[in-house]
Amino acid sequence: MFKSFTDDNLPNTNNYHGYRLIACDGSNLTIATNQKDPETFWERNQHGSIVNKLHLNAFYDVLNRIYTDVLVQTAADYNEFRACATMIDRSKLENVILVADRGYENYNIFAHAIEKQ
Repeated sequence: MFKSFTDDNLPNTNNYHGYRLIACDGSNLTIATNQKDPETFWERNQHGSIVNKLHLNAFYDVLNRIYTDVLVQTAADYNEFRACATMIDRSKLENVILVADRGYENYNIFAHAIEKQ
């Protein structure tokens, strides 16, 4: 539903010299504690408590202030550069400058971006 809504309502009004500025970042989302859920079970936190988490990866169009894609991973599947590559592969955006933080650096990301051209 998110993808359909975003694709239909994605503004293309603001750009930087003809390029879309897309930021890629991730955040951990703490969910209800359940020691019996191996998919979301995370290591103990800094206070020694057991936690369950999901990891949200997102592409955000900085100048148009809209999310263009998201990918949620479980703790068992947590891999930021794989998430970024997946979002690059399924993106329909053209003329993009992608900015990402340190968790996403990987030559595979460059390969996916080059193939997308």
